[in-house]
Amino acid sequence: MCKALSAFGFLGSGLVGRSVIWDTNCLRVSAPIMNEYLFVDGAYLRQRFKEWIQRSYGEAPASLCMEHMRRALGSILGHREIAKCFYYDCVDDGDAVTQKFFDHIRALPGWHVREGRLVGGRKERRSQKRVDVMLTVEMLSHAINKNMDRAILLAGDDDFTPLVDELLRHGTYVEVWSARGADAKHLNNSADESRRMTFEFFWHLTPDEFQSEHPYPDFATYRLLPGHRALKSTTSSSGQEIWIKESPYGYHFVVDTDSEMSLVTSTELMALEEFIRDQFAERGLVPIDKWPELPSPAETQAPHEPS
Repeated sequence: MCKALSAFGFLGSGLVGRSVIWDTNCLRVSAPIMNEYLFVDGAYLRQRFKEWIQRSYGEAPASLCMEHMRRALGSILGHREIAKCFYYDCVDDGDAVTQKFFDHIRALPGWHVREGRLVGGRKERRSQKRVDVMLTVEMLSHAINKNMDRAILLAGDDDFTPLVDELLRHGTYVEVWSARGADAKHLNNSADESRRMTFEFFWHLTPDEFQSEHPYPDFATYRLLPGHRALKSTTSSSGQEIWIKESPYGYHFVVDTDSEMSLVTSTELMALEEFIRDQFAERGLVPIDKWPELPSPAETQAPHEPS
């Protein structure tokens, strides 16, 4: 009984900011609860989310659903309570849609929005000001004042590397999240822990109605039934032949054509291709280039002789 209690622990009544854990001798000891804060480079997150939507679903419209952020992080990290969330971004004058998005974030419990300003002439050449400075000052302030024990930074800019180094000197555990292909090698290496914004992370940031219309790929292994056809085939980065096959149940990622085992199934072809790039790169099971289309059965039939 005592060992079971020591394995799980529980919150004790009357203790503020402490958790109660039973040791193997049935002695009650208290341990501090970690304060964890989240800091989001909003422009970076919005751009990476837009690129993921385009790669996975084409022009399928979907808004970034910040109330799902804890769900998106929790899907990968498990249950970890984030005490406060800070979002840093800019909005152009007259951009009512983005301003409404910021106001929506402000209304979420525990969320705080910090707005910088945009400077420059043409809209496509305008740049953000004060955003990085506000993020840096606020993170350092919370670290120096010991408000947080752990910080999650969603960003992909190596310019934040000195900030992370300083946070570490103040004893804050820093976890950096960035998207695949981000030019943030020094930032990731300087943090205590670095993670990648995966397909799963971005999918959990979509609205509930989008998730109902576009189900998450089924990461289950099973043998394909008769009636499927090969849709795409190529050589992977590890030299192995890989396939995408189509059946009445969707699209399937197949590596071993002898056993016809589907590793992943998706109802949408683009989503499956992006999911493969995201989940199987480390195993060398991604195309070297693009997936080439296989000829359709009609195209492979021999032409009829003229009568």
